[in-house]
Amino acid sequence: MTASAIAQGDLRAAVMVKDKVLEDREKLIKELRLREGDALAEAQAWRDRLDAQQAESDQRLDAAREEVSELEAQASRSIFVDRGLSVVALSGVEDQLREVCKELRRYRKRHESEDDGKGGGGGDDDRQGELTAVGAVTAAAKAVEEELRAQLEAKDQALRRVAPLLSYVENELLGMKSMFERKEACLRQELSEERDKLAGEVGVLRQRLEQAEAGRAAAEESARQHASTSDALRSSLRNGDRRSKELEETLRALLLKHTSHMAAAEATSKKLSKMAAIFQQLQGDQDGRREVASMEQVAPAHGQASPLVPR
Repeated sequence: MTASAIAQGDLRAAVMVKDKVLEDREKLIKELRLREGDALAEAQAWRDRLDAQQAESDQRLDAAREEVSELEAQASRSIFVDRGLSVVALSGVEDQLREVCKELRRYRKRHESEDDGKGGGGGDDDRQGELTAVGAVTAAAKAVEEELRAQLEAKDQALRRVAPLLSYVENELLGMKSMFERKEACLRQELSEERDKLAGEVGVLRQRLEQAEAGRAAAEESARQHASTSDALRSSLRNGDRRSKELEETLRALLLKHTSHMAAAEATSKKLSKMAAIFQQLQGDQDGRREVASMEQVAPAHGQASPLVPR
């Protein structure tokens, strides 16, 4: 397995790791966006719910205040009307009494002037008539006074009968007012608790978002590191390809040299074989000559001529 194949395998593995990291990053970003959208939607829903509860409580409080104000106004109007009627009745009685007093004064002045004009004669009859008229007027005034006193007593009794009812209504209004104030305080406390709870949940969601942002930043940093690693692997692969090409060229040159050396060695071996054959042939000739020479040396000793040597 060559270095280029190893480098290509490493590059493919690095590319696969980078693609996996990018895919995980995209999934994480989508999940974070979905969570962020859900958190914002939930926070908006809580805010809308609290606003609706606040508006409903405000409407209830306004309606309760209006009802209390209307009841107070009705009670005030009823009390004012009763007092006004009493004042009107008293003022009417006072006017009638004043009229009676004025009438008595007129009778007295008229009779005094008549007495002064007539002198002493017939004074008793006039005095008697005057007394009769004064008695009639006094009786009429007493009758009017009795009638007015009876009306005033009836009004007073009616006011006395109405006074407990007015006191009861006033106490009921005060109780309703205190009840509405307690309800308002409870609603405000509930709204404050809901707001605190919502603020805590928003803080938790914000912390989760920050953690998700940190995770996304870490994923981006890891992706950048993997990208730099893949770039380094690509450069290493390019260097490996270049080195493999150089090695292939070197191997080709060595192969060519080896081939030429083998051809030269084969030619040399052929030459050596030829030379060995020639040497063996020469060696054989030399052995033959030595044998002939030895035979020639042996022949004179015996006095015979060698058949191989001519005479």
